[in-house]
Amino acid sequence: MLLLPLPTGHPRRHYRQGFTLPELLTTLVILAILMVAAFQGYSKLRQRAEKVDAITKMKGIYTSLTGYVADKHDWPHEPEDADHEQLWEWWMNTMKPWGLSQDSWFSAAHLRVVNRQRKESGQKTLEMSEMGKDAGLKIPSFFPSKFDDYDEAYSSRYQPWVSETGEYRGDAEGHMVITPGGTVTTMPSMSAINSYRNSGKK
Repeated sequence: MLLLPLPTGHPRRHYRQGFTLPELLTTLVILAILMVAAFQGYSKLRQRAEKVDAITKMKGIYTSLTGYVADKHDWPHEPEDADHEQLWEWWMNTMKPWGLSQDSWFSAAHLRVVNRQRKESGQKTLEMSEMGKDAGLKIPSFFPSKFDDYDEAYSSRYQPWVSETGEYRGDAEGHMVITPGGTVTTMPSMSAINSYRNSGKK
């Protein structure tokens, strides 16, 4: 039987001295691309979620108004000479028996806008349940239309029942209204209107 001598010493090892500059730059570029793609994906998901939230809450207000009209055979008549804050409180109190809580009048997009402003001014951010007059807000996210003399034939065909009070989901999104038939439509944004006006001047 032939015995071979055991190897002495350690095999030669090759160690890398880290990334080269081109490799490091390539890695950073790839990470930046992935971060941008992830942010864009998150933004799109957030926009969709906020739109669904707004539509759901507008339809909830619409359903409650439908119940009010069916019970009273009339539209809720706003008090005369009331400012926005008084009208807001009046609408919330009037519609409570038809299932609307304070949260029903605020959207997730409006909450995001308010919290962004509060962060910029160093204030504590709010939860949805804190959205209201106590937080210094002047108007809710949605407001019903005003009918001085409720004309069922007219209001059921033409004038929206509920509208968003601002373009909380972004200027490009515009604001949504809900028609008497329960259909949600989006009105042109102010930037789109101004762009159209400016194009006509050329």
